[in-house]
Amino acid sequence: EQCRQPFFVFQVVCVGLWSLDDMWYYSLFTLGMILLFEATVVISRTRNLRLLRDMMGQPTNVRVLRDGHWELSLSTSLLPGDLVSVTRDKHDPDAVVPADILLLNGSVVCNEAILTGEATPQQKTSVS
Repeated sequence: EQCRQPFFVFQVVCVGLWSLDDMWYYSLFTLGMILLFEATVVISRTRNLRLLRDMMGQPTNVRVLRDGHWELSLSTSLLPGDLVSVTRDKHDPDAVVPADILLLNGSVVCNEAILTGEATPQQKTSVS
């Protein structure tokens, strides 16, 4: 994708023209710099994508009310309108539910750092 950008194509064409005009030393240096720069851009983009994927967190099992009964489901399979039971786990008190939900009853501590950039978790209360 990076090699199809108009400016990159223009630079490669210029390198070709310079090499035809007996400026091969200049064209080789420019081609090396272009390839080095494009490689650093690609490496930087892949590193940033990897960091974003790592920040997402792992999907967790949640209790969901569907078709009138509670079932265990992954947080990645939640649908709009699902009722989710969020309780404190005795075995893992720091468990998280990576989902955007409306709190109907109770209160939670919510870390919205990925969404808002706030450094500290916020106390959220129910709408009722």
